[in-house]
Amino acid sequence: MNFGFGDPNGRAVVIEESHGLRKDSLRLLLVTLERIPSHVVWCFTTSEEACELHDGTDLRRLLSSCIPLKMEASSLEFAKRCRKIALKEGLVRSGCGLSKFQSLAEECDGNFRQMLQRVATGECLLKS
Repeated sequence: MNFGFGDPNGRAVVIEESHGLRKDSLRLLLVTLERIPSHVVWCFTTSEEACELHDGTDLRRLLSSCIPLKMEASSLEFAKRCRKIALKEGLVRSGCGLSKFQSLAEECDGNFRQMLQRVATGECLLKS
């Protein structure tokens, strides 16, 4: 069962990693966004800051209709979560300090996925 605020007939459409949209998809999306009803909200997420897609498509027309909300988590929160996962998976010793994970979070610019990949592959050498 889902619970929410406001109008129970409202809808939210979430497009994750929207920087990966293809040019043809973006064209259709722009037409759709011009006619959205008031009970619908579209949310686009991305892990990249850019004004164009990978194929060079200009996103300024789409971005002009958006309200940007930059979501940031502190390197400490990322460090704590990454350390907890690494310990549970046996990727680091229990004595591995939080400061090493904070340094890793800063190196990865808060990209949690990249942090986990570096720990899993041993690239960041947290076992020492």
